[in-house]
Amino acid sequence: MFWQKIRSGVMFVLSAITCPCHLPLTLPLALVLLAGTPAAVWITQNVGWVYGGMTILFLVSLAFGLRWMGQANAARDTRGLIKLVLNAATDKLLGAHILAPEAGEMIQTAVLAIRFGLTAPTARDDVPLLDQRRRVETGNAGV
Repeated sequence: MFWQKIRSGVMFVLSAITCPCHLPLTLPLALVLLAGTPAAVWITQNVGWVYGGMTILFLVSLAFGLRWMGQANAARDTRGLIKLVLNAATDKLLGAHILAPEAGEMIQTAVLAIRFGLTAPTARDDVPLLDQRRRVETGNAGV
């Protein structure tokens, strides 16, 4: 989650620098910093291509920044419900109901726990997702 915030922050800074409305300020600054180099000569001869490329870079960096910031926020999202169904006699995990953001990714952990026959104490100690606070006791549900 921390690295997703860092990545999204870097993309937002890049999008602020390459924003088409900021280019009249940032492009001359770049030319001053690159003065006397072949890069400065190329930029001055191809200003139209530079503006077009910077606009595309702005749109791409803004899109990635928003996407990665959304993933970082969803990782901290505590909305939703996770209900685990256990066999009372063997304490094995029989099923899981997940209604939450990113449920598609979370259900894979539960599927693997069910497939490999994890018991509730093992799942609670070894799998952070399945650290349940309340336990729903069931009988032998045909399994």
